[in-house]
Amino acid sequence: MITGKVKTMFEDAEHTKAIFPRTKTSAISDENGVGLDAILDKVVVVEESLEDIQEISVNADTLGGQSPDYYAKASEVKALSNDYIVEQGTRDGWTYRKWKSGLMEMWGSISGNADVTMEWANVYRSTVQINKAYPISFVEVPNVTLGWETPAGNWHWVMANSQGFTTATPMYMLMSATSQSSVSYKINFHVNGKWK
Repeated sequence: MITGKVKTMFEDAEHTKAIFPRTKTSAISDENGVGLDAILDKVVVVEESLEDIQEISVNADTLGGQSPDYYAKASEVKALSNDYIVEQGTRDGWTYRKWKSGLMEMWGSISGNADVTMEWANVYRSTVQINKAYPISFVEVPNVTLGWETPAGNWHWVMANSQGFTTATPMYMLMSATSQSSVSYKINFHVNGKWK
């Protein structure tokens, strides 16, 4: 939909073209010397822009096909910009990040060999318990996620044998369905909690 002065100019130009069909539109110009073709090009661009604006206003409650709840609110974006890393580094085999909000995350691994020969119910567990000290203490027991690697063909798993600590990972045992000596392992940790 075209409105206002643009509409009048467009109608005048169309009217002129209808009355004088043989007239070259490039020969017609406005008071500033702008040719009719240039005016019509601008009118079409303005008309298309107005149609886009109308479509946006009609679809404003579902921008991009998504409801407004899909998009972050300005306050949420601002809150994210207020949290940032205040310290990061590597220490004692760990990589860590401390965030302004008090969040601390770290990741690291521990590897070695353990005998998995101690009978425990219908399975076997390692004769040693495995854990890794944190380079920086948490103020409360953090959340620990782990993954492990053992040689191919050996069916082992890891089991926690203690609650977590603020200064180290929980104690873990290697587990196996069969008794095995000197099993190599690598345990990968990702830890997150609070430093303040």
